[in-house]
Formats: sequence, C-alpha cells, structure tokens
Amino acid sequence: MYWDSNEFIGNTGIKKTFTASQYLKVMQYLHTSDRESEPPQNHPNHDKLYKIRPVLEMVQETFHNHYRPSKNQTIDEGMVAFKGRLSYMQYMPAKPIKRGIKIWMRCDAESAYLHQFDIYLG
Repeated sequence: MYWDSNEFIGNTGIKKTFTASQYLKVMQYLHTSDRESEPPQNHPNHDKLYKIRPVLEMVQETFHNHYRPSKNQTIDEGMVAFKGRLSYMQYMPAKPIKRGIKIWMRCDAESAYLHQFDIYLG
C-alpha cells in the first residue's frame, strides 16, 4: 500500500526513494539465517525463532546500549496481534488482544522505554 496512487494511502517519501519492484526484489533475496545450519525440529538445540534470532539479538543489544534505565523497572507481558498459524501462539481471553504472540518486557517505569524483551515460546 506504500505505492498506492491514492495520496491518502500511498507514501510519497517511499515512492520517490524505492519502487515497488525494487522492494519485491530485495524481499526475494533477503534472508537473515542459513537454512542448512538450522538444527532439526527434534534436536534439543532447536530454536523456533532461529530465522530471526540474529535480528532480535541486534535489536536487544541496541536497546541495551543506548539507554540507561532508572532504578524503577517493571516487568509485564504484552500481546502482539497475529492471525496466522504459529506453534507459540497464545490465547488470553482477559486481554484486549485475545490471540497473538506473547512477549515478556522489562521497561523503565518512568519513561516506559523497552529495555529488554523475550518472546514467549510456550
């Protein structure tokens, strides 16, 4: 939808910088992990987030290095809405987002800055 011709839907900055065909070509070849080195599902070292683990670790390190949290910290769970099929999908009827990916988060209680997170895999 970034490349939509409707001025209220399309994003002019993205349209001027990156064409839709260029985006599709990058997405075709962009991979964050090596399929051949992935441990099999029945292996004890198997990680359900293997394909995106390097990106998650880089984000975690960036969050950690660029902010000094206050003494007051809070740990809470959050849900990211997701309607696809995953083995670690959660259903929580008491939450506003009932189905999705559950994430444990450690945040600064004063600024609400997310300092550390962990995706719950079951």
